[in-house]
Amino acid sequence: MPIRDKLPPYPGPGRDAFTRSREGEYWRVIFNKMLALLRNRSKGDGRLDLSLLKELDLEKDYPLRKLIRGGFQWQHDTGNHIFRFRIQIPEHNGALLRQNKRMNSYRFIILLVQGNPEQEGAMQLKSIESEEYTFAGTGIATECLLELPYAPVPGQWLFCLRAEALEEGRVAAHPKSKGLLVLDGGRWE
Repeated sequence: MPIRDKLPPYPGPGRDAFTRSREGEYWRVIFNKMLALLRNRSKGDGRLDLSLLKELDLEKDYPLRKLIRGGFQWQHDTGNHIFRFRIQIPEHNGALLRQNKRMNSYRFIILLVQGNPEQEGAMQLKSIESEEYTFAGTGIATECLLELPYAPVPGQWLFCLRAEALEEGRVAAHPKSKGLLVLDGGRWE
């Protein structure tokens, strides 16, 4: 059974992931659940390997790659310790699929989770959020470029992309309007 099938269900409106500290608690629960699943699939030496989560889409019914119009690019510049995410913002209609008329804007967030997953409280979360883009567009095509510099922490890391549609400035409630995708993962010694 894929890991995402064992994750807890969507928590409901007002408890969305990675939006503010209040909701961060929920995703700590998700992350701990992922760690428990990884322990069952750990390497022969018993160590967890977060890189097994690479390409994991947390919304199995509404994958993030189907929510985003067109493609996007990401890069890990190991020499300069920067993660980059780039997507073209069209002049009309937006880079995210609009699910209903109440959705008026959207944004992208890139996240880095790093540290020792086997030690309580040793994981760090760092993120950067794009500006809000309107579904109506501005009439001018543009580009969203996010750069997340980091200082490597001994242990493991995950680089994730979050996209979310907004209704009147708040994250839309339906899981079809947002997604989280693990782009890459690895280990720093």
